[in-house]
Amino acid sequence: MNVPLLRAVLTEMGVDDHAYDLDGRGGDASYGLVQSWGRWSVFYADHGQRKAERTYDTEGEACDDLLARVLQDRSTRKH
Repeated sequence: MNVPLLRAVLTEMGVDDHAYDLDGRGGDASYGLVQSWGRWSVFYADHGQRKAERTYDTEGEACDDLLARVLQDRSTRKH
């Protein structure tokens, strides 16, 4: 999976677009995915801090992690 496909899957599954940030804009109270220095990080942004951050070598691993996190959190769905 890559970022464009992840975005499409999240939209199709009815995930609120404020629940995640795939562009590195740094939204608060949202799941984030960023690429830096050839590595990918997935985290939960809370009050400007990255919580539960994990780093991956591939885009696919990071996308899979973010998707799993978002789908496990029922508060991410549109009402």
